[in-house]
Amino acid sequence: MNSSPGPARTLRTARRLRPVVRGSCVLAALGLMLSACSSSGSSGDSAASGSASVSAAQLSEIKADLKAAEGVPTWKAGGPAFQATGLAGKKAFLLGTPSNQFAESFITGVTEGFKAVGMSVSVNGSADSVTSQEVQDIDNAVQAHVSVIILLAIVPQSVATGLQEAKAAGIPVIETFIGNPGLPSAGDKALGVVADATYPYSETGKLAAEWEIEQTGGKIDSVVQQFAGQPPSDATAAGWTDALKQYCPKTCSYSDDNVTEGAQTVQQIQSGAQVAAQDSSVNAIFPVYDYQMAYMLPELTAATASNRINLLSENADLAQMQELSQGTSVKVDVGNPVQWDGWAAVDEALRALKGVPVSANEQLPVRLFDTDNIKSVNLTANPASWYGGADYQADYEKLWGLG
Repeated sequence: MNSSPGPARTLRTARRLRPVVRGSCVLAALGLMLSACSSSGSSGDSAASGSASVSAAQLSEIKADLKAAEGVPTWKAGGPAFQATGLAGKKAFLLGTPSNQFAESFITGVTEGFKAVGMSVSVNGSADSVTSQEVQDIDNAVQAHVSVIILLAIVPQSVATGLQEAKAAGIPVIETFIGNPGLPSAGDKALGVVADATYPYSETGKLAAEWEIEQTGGKIDSVVQQFAGQPPSDATAAGWTDALKQYCPKTCSYSDDNVTEGAQTVQQIQSGAQVAAQDSSVNAIFPVYDYQMAYMLPELTAATASNRINLLSENADLAQMQELSQGTSVKVDVGNPVQWDGWAAVDEALRALKGVPVSANEQLPVRLFDTDNIKSVNLTANPASWYGGADYQADYEKLWGLG
């Protein structure tokens, strides 16, 4: 599993991007690359054609967005205050495994949040994403009479058998990181999922695109490398493409490079970077998850394209943040405070347990890390510190009537 939730077992059937077709779709031999399905939000052949279409008013709007996003986030309540007392001694179950920075931070937040109300939480899951084992883990949790279940970036449909048993036992389920904020889908609700704690993936793509628009004056020929059909991927990619359509439809373009989850993923990522590097018009690549950039950097170096092509993404994992700090092709990494996310998931769980309405949007923040503010970030400190000093723990406790 990578150091972020995606592309871990997110929904296989979701809204695909439908940009205007610019070129033909080509499937490379042996399935090594599902790129070359080239589509564009531009009416021209290249972002370099014509003059920049970004107006002074639009540029001012972009600058304001970027300035706000570069700053440290503040806490906002996802819903009305309620009394979360009387839950001491109850048990929760989190299906996931602490196999990377992302998971570890989230699990820490969940553990802290439940501890604040006197609840305990057990954590289990398959590091190799073995669905049968995960279903068994849910069955075990049901037999242990847990009060609530949280899924860490796991598609409910993939563990439907286990969730049906949890629903029959009256145990509410909280899903996490299934695309943009909103209530669970009808299919997930049918499995007993009552809430989705997630952050605005589309905003991460939008901010990255705005940064590149400002840098280039609205002249972009980009490649979007995504896992089409997975809600986090689709939402993140849409944030990028929608921003190009909004601000520079005549001088900004994008091509879809769709990769698939599996044994060939790394080769697909590398092949996509190779193709992009060989196209002299390309000046930006936007992979939806920042771990992809680690496989792209050597390809750009080999093609002497490191100075021409900017890499921009989201997740703010340590390795990519270090690349950004060192002045490589990585120019933007939009991050989300994952430990904070853990508390938000607990907020949804407590609402379900107390019988109050769950939140459709936990108001989880993102922060833009770029070449302007990266030097102010202590990368040797806990990643939670990269987002400033918001005392979200105390804010949640107050929201829950504990402080």
